[in-house]
Amino acid sequence: MIQVARETPRFARASQEDSSAGVEFQEWGAEPTLRDFQGGHLLGIVEKLPYLEDLGVNALYLCPIFTSSANHRYHPTDFFSVDPLLGGDAAFDTLLEEAHKRGMRIILDGVFNHTGRGHAAFISCLENGPTSPYADWYTAHSWPLRAYGTERGEVNYNCWGGAVGGEAQGRR
Repeated sequence: MIQVARETPRFARASQEDSSAGVEFQEWGAEPTLRDFQGGHLLGIVEKLPYLEDLGVNALYLCPIFTSSANHRYHPTDFFSVDPLLGGDAAFDTLLEEAHKRGMRIILDGVFNHTGRGHAAFISCLENGPTSPYADWYTAHSWPLRAYGTERGEVNYNCWGGAVGGEAQGRR
């Protein structure tokens, strides 16, 4: 088994398709940053499958691939779609088909205990406060939620960026 994009979420760039949709990519191989994208693509993995097969790889573990506002995709906004920057659902279907032809399995890092600020459940909490049906999905220290200002420690709920002392706490 090989884990794809463990330390830095980078896949190979695909030669046959560009799904950049106006995103400006960093130079390939540049040091990753919090907000920049390298431009890797699931079809780039498909192009490398023969090489991986020759190595004897029988499974690929992918970091999160769900639609997200972050390059590492641990802030998903939609668990039902593959991020368009990675090629979307069609590219994932192709990856599955081609991997299975080679006897390889695909394992996804399903980060279902993470959501981004753009996720429908979090938006519901922003709009409805403690009456949101999703209020118990998050640990709010007060209402209304202050969703921005993580760099300054101004959020009032437990999150990846932190709350109460600036450290990540109490994630579900």
